[in-house]
Amino acid sequence: MAPKHGSSKSGRSKGPYRVFVSHATKDKAIARDICEHIELTTTAITFRDDRDIDSGEQIDKVIEKQIRAVDEVVVLLTATGRQRFWIGMEVGMAVILKKRIVPIWYNTRVSSISFLATRKGYLFDQIADYLAALRERVEEKRR
Repeated sequence: MAPKHGSSKSGRSKGPYRVFVSHATKDKAIARDICEHIELTTTAITFRDDRDIDSGEQIDKVIEKQIRAVDEVVVLLTATGRQRFWIGMEVGMAVILKKRIVPIWYNTRVSSISFLATRKGYLFDQIADYLAALRERVEEKRR
């Protein structure tokens, strides 16, 4: 089955605003909540690996293609997630590709990853503030 939410096409200039949600497997319920909030309150399309990568696909290739295609990367940082290889790899790709990176901290200290602590981010209980800012970016892209 092809991804329902992530795009199979790369490129950012046209089409809907796209958000890649980076998370640890253990945190997929929280990532699912973030995606639901995004999709219910904006017209943005989300990509989440546990939902949008089909069996048999080469994970690293799909993730690279999706990060290239998105407008921003949300990084869910938890006590588990901040130590995961894949999250570091996804953030690294986003940095190299000059993507907007938005950290969301869930039950962990903001200073737990100093590199991301220098970026405007949100505590999970501030998700409404993130969504308001995201709505503005989505609308700006539509103009």
